Amino acid sequence: MKKTTEEMGQLIISLQEIFDVVRLINPTQLEPCIENALSGSNEKRHDYCFRSFQKDQRCENCISLETFTKHKDETKIEFIGRDPYFVLTKYVEVDQYPYVLECALKIHGQLTIGNTSTDFISDMVENNHEKYTNYETGLFNRRYFHEQVKDLPCSGVAIVNIDHLRQINKNFGRAAGDEAIIFVSQVIKLRLRHEDVAIRYGGDDFLIVFRNIEEIHFVERLKDVQSIVHAYANDDFPNLRISVSIGACFEEAATASALLPISEDALEQAKARGDALIIR
Repeated sequence: MKKTTEEMGQLIISLQEIFDVVRLINPTQLEPCIENALSGSNEKRHDYCFRSFQKDQRCENCISLETFTKHKDETKIEFIGRDPYFVLTKYVEVDQYPYVLECALKIHGQLTIGNTSTDFISDMVENNHEKYTNYETGLFNRRYFHEQVKDLPCSGVAIVNIDHLRQINKNFGRAAGDEAIIFVSQVIKLRLRHEDVAIRYGGDDFLIVFRNIEEIHFVERLKDVQSIVHAYANDDFPNLRISVSIGACFEEAATASALLPISEDALEQAKARGDALIIR
């Protein structure tokens, strides 16, 4: 499993709704250990992974180390004090760095473990992907913004609107409209940095959240989106022209939800002018 830091954070949040302990660890050395402890709070701390199981040394059956070295999912029963926990591990790469995702669930009564128990995380990843992804474009969806992004710190928010999408559908057919949507989404992906988030926010609207970006680069990337979209050419739709209006807001140390309404107002002004970029 390969994830970005943001994607892994999203997955950990989802898994915490099910498991009592969720950790991202390097079991071979003293590494930052990201977990929700038994208190339920998230923290990043420097400690050996076995400390969470109230041990002074590595577990005799360290499945995290086994998973780390062999890249193989494992399961076991482990005790924290006198309480039994079902533990499963999965090898992951976060921004190309190797870790083990370890999940532990306290056992209440009997626990039946089938042959597919280690598939749980894979199933969770797939369900999480479907939950937050717009099928047509591959971008995140509106739900993802409201559940995962809106309160994140950011430096800028932009809304990209495809000009006259209804008219494109009417004049060239639904296939041309779909082509415009997919093309604009690909351009947005092209001009995003690793830490930025792109969202299919509405039928013809795309939302971009920029994390920790300088204003000059914020403006440059939005201008790039416009210019690349303007250069659209496709032999299947030789007469199709695509343009976008963009409303944006830049402010250091803000949140996405705080900048969104300002960007929406800027977008209305940009759409009134047509094919414009308005930044507040």
